[in-house]
Amino acid sequence: MKKGKLIAAAGMIYFVAALGIYCTRMNSNSAVNRVEQGSPEPTSGADLPENQPAPAEIRSDILSQHSLPSLERMDQEDQEQYIQPLQVIRKIEELGLDTNDMLCPEIAIAEIEERVGELDEYFIQSEMVVFDKKTSQELQQVIDENPGVVIDIVSEQIEVTDPIVLHGNTVINGNGAGLHTEGVEYVFYAEGADNIKISDIFINGGTEYGIYLAGCDRIKLTGNTIKGCGQKAISITGVSDGVIIRGNTICDNQSGAVYIAGSVTNGLIESNMIKNNRGNDRLASGIVMTDTMQPEYPHDLIIRENKIEDNDAAGIYSDGAYMGYVLNNTVCGNQKEGINLCHGTVGFYLSRNTIRLNGGRVNDTDTGPCAEHKFGADQMEDGSAKANMPGILLDNAAYNILENNSLTGNQGGGINMLHSAVRNVIMGNVIRDNNAGQDGAFRFYGIALKAEPSGTEGQGADYTADYENIICRNIISGSHYSGIFIDEGCYINDVFDNIVMDAQVCGIEAVSLKFNSIINNTTNCGIANAFQ
Repeated sequence: MKKGKLIAAAGMIYFVAALGIYCTRMNSNSAVNRVEQGSPEPTSGADLPENQPAPAEIRSDILSQHSLPSLERMDQEDQEQYIQPLQVIRKIEELGLDTNDMLCPEIAIAEIEERVGELDEYFIQSEMVVFDKKTSQELQQVIDENPGVVIDIVSEQIEVTDPIVLHGNTVINGNGAGLHTEGVEYVFYAEGADNIKISDIFINGGTEYGIYLAGCDRIKLTGNTIKGCGQKAISITGVSDGVIIRGNTICDNQSGAVYIAGSVTNGLIESNMIKNNRGNDRLASGIVMTDTMQPEYPHDLIIRENKIEDNDAAGIYSDGAYMGYVLNNTVCGNQKEGINLCHGTVGFYLSRNTIRLNGGRVNDTDTGPCAEHKFGADQMEDGSAKANMPGILLDNAAYNILENNSLTGNQGGGINMLHSAVRNVIMGNVIRDNNAGQDGAFRFYGIALKAEPSGTEGQGADYTADYENIICRNIISGSHYSGIFIDEGCYINDVFDNIVMDAQVCGIEAVSLKFNSIINNTTNCGIANAFQ
């Protein structure tokens, strides 16, 4: 009996070992065409490190978590030639940022959440004043006479004939009150006033700006509906520490929705509906982060669980912001890019976003072609632009991580790295059918590393090829022109472990004559590498 058990045990061990060998062989000889290309050039860093990820409790950065190579893979001479002169790299140095922090998004998100979570203690007021009057002048008088007191509006409608100026420690509970305005520049305005909370008010046109706050710390805007403004619904500018914009409905405004300009930090923009806002300029996008007219950049912001749909410009536009965390958003049907990271955007983390059907540019004329990055694009008969836009655009952007996003049906490509995209990680995304805008002049890719012709060099922007990016473990399918495209001049980008299916020309098409590591990718439509 014991002998029989030993034989059975030995047979089981043999079966398990054989099954493991069989599975390994099947994995390396799959029905699709697995093509491996690339040479062991010492500067590439293409081979994955042998060491396994550390236990979860001591993991520190995203590269070691996923056993990825270092981002900085060029030798010193190449770095001096290609990397160090770039303005986006010099910006990191000038701001004194630590690139290691950019590789630890989970830690940064937790720290921002902790700081933002402390805001509520500034809005705990024991006293309340009930406001039941009908005019903005009467509301202004109550605000002026009752600092630090909750103003509880019970009026159904208030006629606003002058901007309502807020002071420090102002808390307004709107209870759904409608603010009827006509011909005023702002409904609510504050400058240098801290601890401001506005909730549950309804603004329906008749003003240029719904809420305009300049240089204010500790802001909380929740549950408001802002429609029909001639400019923007919410503008926060200057130096501002501590911002919550949550649960608002922002639609049908004429020049964008949420506008963040200057050193606005420790912010949370979440669970908002941002829809049908007009304005073709990217500064009229659904959510804008910029340094325009300001000396400093927005940073340390979380943008999550918003629905950003059917806006005339981009869904989310970062014009030089840094350390931003874009999580779980639905970005759909916007006429320019779903998400645009440009002009020195560094340290952004995009994860679990659904980005689809963007970039059609319906009724968007192609004027200002340099600003649109489409040179000589021409127009359709209805005046709309021929040159469609991608789901995500990176232009003069470095140390950004795009992980586990879904990009489907975007008109002008999935992820487009246009100029001077350096040391970004594009990993684990699902990218499908992002070539609907293809025509005789334009064709689009699942992921593209580009080096498009330059216009005049602009402030904060270079027009070089893309360097030292990691493109790995993405699933790319559908009728892209090619699944992954590597343009002329792109150098030492690592492309590995991707699955690319059903592209028109190639699974991976590299026309660069410089070295890029392309290994261990699975495709049913081939790999073309001009370097070899």
